[in-house]
Amino acid sequence: MHLKASRYTVFPKQKLEYDFEIVELVEIKAIDVSIKLVSINLKITAIYRSPESCSHKFNDLSFNCIENYKTTDYHVIAGDININLLETDEYIEDYKNISSSFAYESYINRVTRPVTKKCLDHFYVKKKGISPSTNLSAFIVQQDITDHYTTILSLPVIEPLKSQAERTKRYMNYNI
Repeated sequence: MHLKASRYTVFPKQKLEYDFEIVELVEIKAIDVSIKLVSINLKITAIYRSPESCSHKFNDLSFNCIENYKTTDYHVIAGDININLLETDEYIEDYKNISSSFAYESYINRVTRPVTKKCLDHFYVKKKGISPSTNLSAFIVQQDITDHYTTILSLPVIEPLKSQAERTKRYMNYNI
């Protein structure tokens, strides 16, 4: 199963318990996925912001949206945000400051658009209550299949081992 809104698709594993909502805010489209795990609740928000939309208005909306997630421990914001993280305009710095003020860390900070040499595709992650040693990895697949590189975020979500009663044990006797 996959969930799709505009240009972003989220592929949750079938066995995970999740809810999703497709959100449209004026010029922004998003999928908001909540995944319920034993030890944590994970929220993934995939966003598409048109390059024609107002960046300052987007920052205001971002602040209000992120404010709604301040009690969420593990939150990933992923998307084609159309804000170039490699530049230092005022609205770009505001965007970065809004994210960092709510404890989000940027995981993609290199060129994602090879022709224009811009970083418009983002992964911001807040992992409150998650061990700092939890190894999140972001990848940029540098194949120019489209006008931008593919970005991947690997989230190692570790669930507790199954109880003894639920485990399957196999014994192989190779001495026969």
